Amino acid sequence: MRRPSGRRFPQSKGGAVRVNKPPYICFEGLDGSGKSTIVERIVPLLEQQGYKAQSVCPTKAGCQCSGIEKIFHRYPCLHRYRVLRMFLYAYRSNYAADHIDWNVDLLLGDRSLVTSYICRWTRSSLRNRFVIFLVDRLEYKIPAPDHIIYLDVPHPVLCQRLSGRGTRDIDETERRSREMRQAYDMLRSQKAAIRRLWGATWHSINGDQQEDAVCRDALDIIMPLLKKDLI
Repeated sequence: MRRPSGRRFPQSKGGAVRVNKPPYICFEGLDGSGKSTIVERIVPLLEQQGYKAQSVCPTKAGCQCSGIEKIFHRYPCLHRYRVLRMFLYAYRSNYAADHIDWNVDLLLGDRSLVTSYICRWTRSSLRNRFVIFLVDRLEYKIPAPDHIIYLDVPHPVLCQRLSGRGTRDIDETERRSREMRQAYDMLRSQKAAIRRLWGATWHSINGDQQEDAVCRDALDIIMPLLKKDLI
């Protein structure tokens, strides 16, 4: 039986159908693990070597003028309700898929579809099936990553990093951090749990290092995949 890749390639800017299928590599990890920082540093490093890399973050607001973004900006209290947040982040994910330039050598994700599963994962297998169903139906445009680089950072270090952020998101509490770490560990060990991620390969990096060391470890994973894809 052929395994589905889980990749659905959207149209690029201007409505042109995407021709290339660059490797889609995403960074995952708990809040405070350094995903955004590493992606921001790696993109220019790749461009210096002549590669066209594009970053995408499906969890960040893409269009502040949209109705749903305006509502959540005007009423910050709405962020406390997980059901409402689910529709907000589904909108952002689909928006990112519609507006990114997919005709590049490499697509780097600051988070990905995986985050949507992780944030809603529970200990109930029945409820998790419902979670998978909802995420797949709501975030139907964003493709699943080919490779997932997990930044592994010890819990005490994460707490120290998050302490300087001031007001915390509902998923940045100590309890939620532990629950999400368990969800990451489960998905990494049980790769068949989510059909849409069957084609993804997991990698792990020690995120409790200097930024330069984390970048080097990430590039050691990315460069062979990039060169192989361009052959």
